[in-house]
Parts: sequence; structure tokens; C-alpha cells
Amino acid sequence: MKNMIVAQKEQLKKRGVKGFTLMEMLIVVAIIAILVAIAIPIFSGQLDNAKYSADEANGRSLYAAVTADYMTTNTVPTWTQTDKKVTYNGTTYEFSDKNTSVTSGTNDNGAPTVTVNDGTDHTYTFGD
Repeated sequence: MKNMIVAQKEQLKKRGVKGFTLMEMLIVVAIIAILVAIAIPIFSGQLDNAKYSADEANGRSLYAAVTADYMTTNTVPTWTQTDKKVTYNGTTYEFSDKNTSVTSGTNDNGAPTVTVNDGTDHTYTFGD
């Protein structure tokens, strides 16, 4: 194959034509395709990890707000949830999936807890 490419290059040089041969272009396209095939699953996995991290951060922020209110009122507050958004005290926390459920409760000491379940196998509980 290498000899074929070298022979083509020599023929093109004799004719005064500059550029790449078709074989060289095909090899470059094949290499790019292989790199893309490797990168797409890795990128997809990183997007999922980012969604889970965002859900965890939103749950932690909601827990901080609930705990602050619990300290002043001594009751476990509730909130409204529509699709993937939770609104509490005028602040909206948006989660990555519309199947995400966010629930409140209390731990063994009576302090508030917030549980975020994204509808798959990722569940985060704060305040346990």
C-alpha cells in the first residue's frame, strides 16, 4: 500500500500536480471516523455525570433552604413540584429529568431531610 501511494505521488510530481491522493484522503477520513467513534460514548457518559452532579447540587441547595426555614419555624416545610422544577420560597430548583421526585421528611432526630430520586438508580438524601 505504501509503495502504491509513493508511486502515485511520483506520477503526480512528474505532471506538476500538487495535492493529496485519493488514498491519502481516505486514510485521513478513516482515522477521523475512528476517533469520533471512540469520543462519542465518552462524551455521552460525561453529560450524564454532569446531570447527576447538577441534580445533587440542586438537592443540596434545596436542603440548605429547608434547614434554614426549619431553624426558624421548627416545622418541615413543603414545596410545589411541576415536571422537573421544584419551587420553594420563591426559588426554583430545576432537575435534569421530568421523572425526578423530590420529597421532604425528617430523620431520627426530627430534623428535615430532602430526598432527590431522578427516576433511575440515582437517589440523593440530604440530612440523614
